[in-house]
Amino acid sequence: MYQVVTRDRNRIAIQADLLGAAALGVKNVLCLSGFHQTLIGCPESANVFDIDSIQLIDIVKRMNGGALLEGEKITGDFSLLIGATANPNFKPLELNIIRLKKKVAAGAAFIQTQAVFDLDTFKAWLDAAKAAGLTERTAILAGVLPLKSAAQAQELLDTHTDFIIPDAIINRLKGAGSDEAQRQEGVKIAAELIKSLSGLPGLRGIHILSGGNESSVSALLA
Repeated sequence: MYQVVTRDRNRIAIQADLLGAAALGVKNVLCLSGFHQTLIGCPESANVFDIDSIQLIDIVKRMNGGALLEGEKITGDFSLLIGATANPNFKPLELNIIRLKKKVAAGAAFIQTQAVFDLDTFKAWLDAAKAAGLTERTAILAGVLPLKSAAQAQELLDTHTDFIIPDAIINRLKGAGSDEAQRQEGVKIAAELIKSLSGLPGLRGIHILSGGNESSVSALLA
């Protein structure tokens, strides 16, 4: 999955990167705006944001049609499955769904959500997407993140406003004890979330977010 963020590059550089990715045999692209640079350890760097993620989706769709944004024809094969992200936690829900509609209308064939911890909030968002007819037009994949520790959960809450992690989950991690016990408990919590999400009307699948915890992914799959 090739991830492209619009934070760092203008449309010229992004189209060049996409051509290179296609030439290397990449088949899937995830279109993102990207977290602000203060959240990724480079606060001095400048934003670019020549385009946003919705415009990026449209550019890839045009390139799939055989031309760059400026109209220049693409010689050679170019075909990428277009994906985007969504955050079920953003309020108000009505504006959240409007933004999702724009991404789907621009050409997003699949949607990966931010990590789901609050099932009630996610179900309300998914129901709204289903009512808007979006679950029939795009494949929605729920993000699941196996937490390593209560400290990681608290850091996510303190750093990113787009996370909702219920106190019950943090308390379960704390109560597990040692670092390794907390990691194992995080896998159990993630597995429980997957089981709860599976079968929800309108949901096509699960996207496991490793979050630096790659060693837990095989256990979670098992």
